Amino acid sequence: MTVLHDVTIVGVGTSKELWTKTSLDATWQGPVANSGSVLDITVMPDGTLVSIGMNNLLYTRPGIQGKWSGPVANSGSVKSISVLPDGSILGVGMNGKLYKRPGIQGVWTNVDGNGIVSDIIVSKDGVVIGIGTTCSLSYGIGTDKTIYSRDDIQGSWSGPAPNR
Repeated sequence: MTVLHDVTIVGVGTSKELWTKTSLDATWQGPVANSGSVLDITVMPDGTLVSIGMNNLLYTRPGIQGKWSGPVANSGSVKSISVLPDGSILGVGMNGKLYKRPGIQGVWTNVDGNGIVSDIIVSKDGVVIGIGTTCSLSYGIGTDKTIYSRDDIQGSWSGPAPNR
């Protein structure tokens, strides 16, 4: 799921197609035309949508009404993506480790070897949330179901996380 610059919420439905809603209280609308089948979606600072196709490669489209193109060169195989405030893309590899690339173009580099996650999301202010058994993100849920925190994506885990 991602939020576009006009605050439209875009989600991936159970059919793997894109659906939208204008607010948290609104009804989902869709599927969006030319959705294709996607596993995850995020939005770049310029409004370009980036998705993970069913083959775990990256695809782009100019906006919610556009058509997909790709796969992007050097996509690698990822299962979750989100954009960091600097415009770089944070991804979860098929091995559950975190990788980062400078943007749509570029190559993935390993962030660290500090745990395994299955999904991530990054807030507009850079807070990174991960789901997994030993998360490698700013906030994560450990095997004991406790939330742990990191100062940034390069930091080490400490916990439990403070109440916010």
